[in-house]
Amino acid sequence: MSRVAVSILTCNNAYLGDAVLAAQAGGADMLHIDIVDGKYGGNYSFGPKTVADLKDLADIPVDVHLELFDPQLYIGQMVAAGADMITIQADSTSCPLRALAAIRGYGKKAGLGISPADSLSRLAYLAPHIDSLTLLSVEPGFGGQKPEESIYEKIKQAKEILRGQNREIPVMVDGGVSKETAPRYLASGADILLAGSAVFPRNDVTGEEITRAVAYYKGL
Repeated sequence: MSRVAVSILTCNNAYLGDAVLAAQAGGADMLHIDIVDGKYGGNYSFGPKTVADLKDLADIPVDVHLELFDPQLYIGQMVAAGADMITIQADSTSCPLRALAAIRGYGKKAGLGISPADSLSRLAYLAPHIDSLTLLSVEPGFGGQKPEESIYEKIKQAKEILRGQNREIPVMVDGGVSKETAPRYLASGADILLAGSAVFPRNDVTGEEITRAVAYYKGL
């Protein structure tokens, strides 16, 4: 059985609460909320109030993914909103180590995100300071994209680097999750599937469909 995190980026915002409850009913392990500022990711998404409201509703951990420049400026707000884990993009700041330390300083889990165009060159250096690694298979900020073919080898390389840490640092794959790609992600070594469009394929998707979709990916 695989672990599944659910991204609400492509969800109909008018039904966020119902969608989260439906995802939980399917066995979702984590709620993933992308915070995109229109500059780093070229799109706009959610803010601290959405995080706080969904944290009050959800019974699963909340991962806040800061897809914006200078993430250290927003960490305190996300902690106050109730984030259990905060993920920053490795290429979004000149000093990712400082941002990761700030997250852990609040007693929260620190995640590191790596974009498709970004290499794994800094992973060994940053690995001692992270609790989770998110590998983006698509460009940040937009849902429904097809994954880069290079992601499968990147997963294998990341797992090899993290093996030297002598502790579990799960690798989560963000983007392009489908019935075709999910088995390949897992076979390459992914620990967590981050599903967005796979769970919320349409604006009018029903709660039952959401629950079934999450349960399907959990069963892989």
